[in-house]
Amino acid sequence: MRRLRSDNGFALIELLVAITIAAVGLVALAGTFDTSRSSVSESKEMQAASHAGQDALEQVMSLGYSSIALNAAPAASTDQYDPNYFVAGGPPPAYRWNGPTGGSNTEPLVIDTTVGFSSGPLAWGNSRYGGSIYRYVTWACDTAVSGATGCPATNDYKRVTVAVTLKTQTTRRRPIFFQSFVSDPNAGPKP
Repeated sequence: MRRLRSDNGFALIELLVAITIAAVGLVALAGTFDTSRSSVSESKEMQAASHAGQDALEQVMSLGYSSIALNAAPAASTDQYDPNYFVAGGPPPAYRWNGPTGGSNTEPLVIDTTVGFSSGPLAWGNSRYGGSIYRYVTWACDTAVSGATGCPATNDYKRVTVAVTLKTQTTRRRPIFFQSFVSDPNAGPKP
């Protein structure tokens, strides 16, 4: 009788409360793991896109100066997730090289129908990640050299812009941009 009246052990209510608290903790932990997995996957996708963009930029930069041009002006787009959204029809056709933060700052596109390359889109990716690559070449004026004469002047630069888009199943993202300048090796020294 005395053993039955003692408070040793757990009552059924206490046991149910303990199981409920443990279950809530496990659900929260599982949610954290899922969020962490999603973040790691997104980081890997961004890294793959960055590699694709850097490779595309290096391919363009490896061409001779006179070959760094587009063979035609890309068509402008009304889709804000399309890199061609930043194309202005012209004349002359132009590109807003600093993308969504650029306001109305545009530069004329460098077009050479004989030696230029297509702006894209070019597919990139593997079985897990992928998207499209777009390439643009603009005249970047050095106002200290060309002054008010405008572009292109003999000592101005070509700005190469590569935009990489991602094809994700869940959300659409803005393109990732990569840029570099190239100068004419035959233009002589800058003042």
